[in-house]
Amino acid sequence: MAFSETFLEELRAKNEITEIIGGYINLKKAGRLYKGLCPFHGEKTPSFTVYPDTQSFYCFGCGVGGDVVSFVRKAENLDYAEAIKLLAERAGVPMPESGYDDSILKRKNRIYEMNKEAAHFFFAQLIDKQNAHALQYYFDRGYSFDTIKHFGLGYAPDSWDALKRHLNAKHFSNEELYAANLLRKSSKGNYYDNFRNRVMVPIIDIRGRVVGFGGRVLDAAPGRV
Repeated sequence: MAFSETFLEELRAKNEITEIIGGYINLKKAGRLYKGLCPFHGEKTPSFTVYPDTQSFYCFGCGVGGDVVSFVRKAENLDYAEAIKLLAERAGVPMPESGYDDSILKRKNRIYEMNKEAAHFFFAQLIDKQNAHALQYYFDRGYSFDTIKHFGLGYAPDSWDALKRHLNAKHFSNEELYAANLLRKSSKGNYYDNFRNRVMVPIIDIRGRVVGFGGRVLDAAPGRV
């Protein structure tokens, strides 16, 4: 999708790059520049540099660089038009009358909502007394309850439809949950939970959104054969 240079210049001017990037990482002033730890690769020594004069950034560690649009695209995992729309909304700049289709962005946001609700469900299951064996799994590996709570660790119960029923009650359809990889679908067209009897670890992006889950299958729960 093409945007006029006049529109893009206004967009960049109203989305000052140090302010935008500073919302994702801690930046420290270094002369006329700003530096911080790169959000796109692991590092202990800051190699991520922001140049206010040119409204650009560059990481000397991984080689990623660009303008504020480039940063938002990578940080939010958006396509070009989606990043433009996000910055326009933030700055209150009207989008050009060009028939922009934001359906993809809406679907992504819907998935983030489903994942967030699923993470809450998994944590609630973990601290439920009937799933004490799952909580003990973390304790046996040296995790404190504060650590478990801080990282939102959880447990997917040994059930075919516990998560499905919970999220259906939150007005998420089976088709949406299937698209988000939270449900699977049998050859007969029946939906069932993708994660069962697993300790769950939410995968969180730099904006604090749950973008997916990792899990480890436990042995059969006590009392089950």
